Amino acid sequence: MSTDDSGVESEKTCAEKLYKWAKPKVEVLRVLLQFVVGLFIFYTIFLKVFQFADLQFECLPLATKLYGKAFLEIIGGSLLVSSAIELGYMLFTPGPDEAIDPLILSITASALIALSKDEAKLFDSAYLMDAAIIILFSISLTLLFYLRWKCSQWFSDMS
Repeated sequence: MSTDDSGVESEKTCAEKLYKWAKPKVEVLRVLLQFVVGLFIFYTIFLKVFQFADLQFECLPLATKLYGKAFLEIIGGSLLVSSAIELGYMLFTPGPDEAIDPLILSITASALIALSKDEAKLFDSAYLMDAAIIILFSISLTLLFYLRWKCSQWFSDMS
């Protein structure tokens, strides 16, 4: 019986050592990837502001593709990439508490993408569709913010 206890104990310390070894390395990669996403968002803002002023730079990389897309759709897609990076990072950290913020970011990004669409396929009215989207996303975000608050209380009580 003591070998089982020590076996489980050694596995736990091995997992803790692995998390401790991997987390700083993956965190650097996460930060670098988030910087790339942030630079892409600023690049998009730069292009869209100049497009609004009737100045277009087709010679710049991705400019022609970005000019043809809605601004909120681009930003929403960038935020979805950012939340995927955060969720990937969560796999290298112990505990589920890292998953709530990327879910909040994903819901926000989905709302931006959904609201960037001009046509309303679900309802006859675009205003009704926008209202339904805003209500559902607001409820989801409220629940996730409450869950994040409760998780912070639960994990602070454990330590």
